[in-house]
Amino acid sequence: MKNLDLKPKGKTPFDEFANQKKPQSNREKCALAVYYLGHELGLTDITMNHVFTFFKNMKWRGPADLEGTLYYTASQDGWIDTSDMKSIKTTAMGQNLIEHDLPKTTKKG
Repeated sequence: MKNLDLKPKGKTPFDEFANQKKPQSNREKCALAVYYLGHELGLTDITMNHVFTFFKNMKWRGPADLEGTLYYTASQDGWIDTSDMKSIKTTAMGQNLIEHDLPKTTKKG
């Protein structure tokens, strides 16, 4: 998506946001992309193409089946809502993941 501004004025650019959160799995990366689009950019009609743009922008190796990964992230992790693939949303569980659980910390002891 050529018109998607991932370095909006007055907001944290996506690459900095992603580097702060350090998502590890493709599912975490999908949840992070949907969260950023909805909460940081204020978009409501988030699609698989938006998420694909994030993978390309970050030079992340994309999943072989992005659509399947999005569905799996929704059904197994509960981080996103894919009931309308033209309007993917972050769930409360996904918000908690991004705002409280990432980056993952290791327990010492």
